[in-house]
Formats: sequence, C-alpha cells, structure tokens
Amino acid sequence: MSWSTPLPDKSNLNGNHLSGYATYRELARGIDSNSETDSTALKERRMPEQEMADRLNRFCRQLMANGLCADARIWVQAQDHTLGEMDHEASCQLVERLTQVGAVQIFACEIDDYGEQGQNTGHLVVELSEDRASRSKLLEFVAQLAEKLGFEGDPDDGQDYVYIKLD
Repeated sequence: MSWSTPLPDKSNLNGNHLSGYATYRELARGIDSNSETDSTALKERRMPEQEMADRLNRFCRQLMANGLCADARIWVQAQDHTLGEMDHEASCQLVERLTQVGAVQIFACEIDDYGEQGQNTGHLVVELSEDRASRSKLLEFVAQLAEKLGFEGDPDDGQDYVYIKLD
C-alpha cells in the first residue's frame, strides 16, 4: 500500500461506515496489509525500535501543531462534530472506547470546519500511558480496529502516541 492508494471501505465495531483506517506505520512504510506474516509471532519476538518511536512522536506532535486541533473528548460532544465518515453517535462511542482502554489524552487533529454543517476530522492522536498494561490494552484495541480494515496496528516501541487515520 502506498500513500496514494485509497483505503478499503469497511465498517466500524458498531456497523457504522468508515472510509478507511491506517496507523502511521502503515502510511509511512507502505505496508502490504495482505501479507501472510503471522503478526502474533512477530509481536512476541520483536525488539522495540527507538528510531520508529521517535519518528512516530515527531509525526504526531507535528500533526497536533498544524491546523485546528482539539481535545477529542470535549470536541466530539458537539452534535455537529464527527470523526471520519462516522455519524456523531459512532464518533462519541469511539472516543469513549479509547478512553476506556487507557488513552491518556485523545487529540482530534487537522479538523475541517464546514461552517453550519459542522466540523470533521479523520485524524486522531492518542497519548499512551506509561503503564505497560494500559499501553498494551490500548495498542491491542487499536490493532483490532486496524485488522477490521485489513491493516496492522503499531507495536509498542516506547512511543508516546499512536496515530489513527479514519478517512
């Protein structure tokens, strides 16, 4: 998959339509999500990559610094604010679920403002906990979201953030 390849249409956990989802690692590396690699075996024997963690952190910080960015927990409460191609209810449910599985903070980034029609973003930056169990739970949830769309989630390289692309 390359940057210009459209992401597949899939449904989120609640059956609502999403127009794509990818982690930063997939976008940056162009990972072939259809490979026959056993991701469980890879997770068990891989060592953290500090360089990738640093790149991911820089990417996420830059995303938060550019354009309109807001605390997603507050931002999504407005009826006319949505994530990706999800409706308002599904957007709220995703933010709530990320909170439940251990997100320290969730940032809605590069928010598009459509005036009276509301605001939308397909970019979330999620801050990971320092607690190993919380990190693992959150990264596993993000990986499950990614797998539903034919991608792989990010492993724990010691990064501060995980990026979620929703459109």
